[in-house]
Amino acid sequence: MNAGKTLAVAATGIAALLVAAVAPQFEVASVKKVNANAVPDGSKSQDGRGGGGAPFQIDHGRFSYTATFYELVLRAYGIRGCRPQSECALVTGGPDWTKQGWIRNDRFEIQAKTPAGTPDYTALQFLGGQATQVQLMLQALLTDRFNLKLHREQRELSVYALTVAKNGPRANLKKATGSTTQLKDGSMVKDTTIFFRSAGANDPSIHLTVRNRPLREFVDTLSSLMDRRVLDRTGLDGEFDFEVDYEKDPDATGPASLVGSTMISAFQEQLGLKLEATKAPVEVLVIDHVEQPSEN
Repeated sequence: MNAGKTLAVAATGIAALLVAAVAPQFEVASVKKVNANAVPDGSKSQDGRGGGGAPFQIDHGRFSYTATFYELVLRAYGIRGCRPQSECALVTGGPDWTKQGWIRNDRFEIQAKTPAGTPDYTALQFLGGQATQVQLMLQALLTDRFNLKLHREQRELSVYALTVAKNGPRANLKKATGSTTQLKDGSMVKDTTIFFRSAGANDPSIHLTVRNRPLREFVDTLSSLMDRRVLDRTGLDGEFDFEVDYEKDPDATGPASLVGSTMISAFQEQLGLKLEATKAPVEVLVIDHVEQPSEN
């Protein structure tokens, strides 16, 4: 091997070591299979999906989460446009992927300690794919304990595109005011709300409130509720405040009832924004190999 190749190999090795050194990992983590209805010790809240969800906790150096392997992948890699309970074209695998029933059915409890300095992410940040450091820690855990191997591909898939309607945005779509909200400790933080409020089980009324959010982040939330990825093609930059009133889709159930045809019509009428079905190249996560988790 000549000197040039030697230096190139050495540089590659050093780069790999640097990546390994800086990639965040849980300091200590346990993974165990649990009963489908089990709630991990110390969990304080749920993820807010219709019909309940996987209990979790992220607080002061402690991370607790109970979910199926499939949902762990969605959370770890910030996949938007997939529901944990249903098939999704954004996560796929080899011939054996669909035959391994444990991937979607078995639930695993993760109890872990995060390194000093890890942010106390909120539940919404974690569920919204914004808890970057914890997501990277989960990726490392899935690789270590489940022997997960995967790659990414671009595929043409059915999507929804959010665009500006013919007559332009309506007055209801306002530039953000930078409003704040007060935490329990008295400190003030920026209000970054995305909230669907239902009037009650017997009342179909929905009130959607968005505060201080770019449209690209809002479509990520829509992606998690709809049956396909939503893309922001409005060309509108910056953060926005807006509110929309409409009724649940009578032909849909669960979270899908919040984002059906009635919401799409309300967007166009009240915001001047259109949601249209189309096809587009989208990054897909392809699972090459996975195993039942190793013992703690």
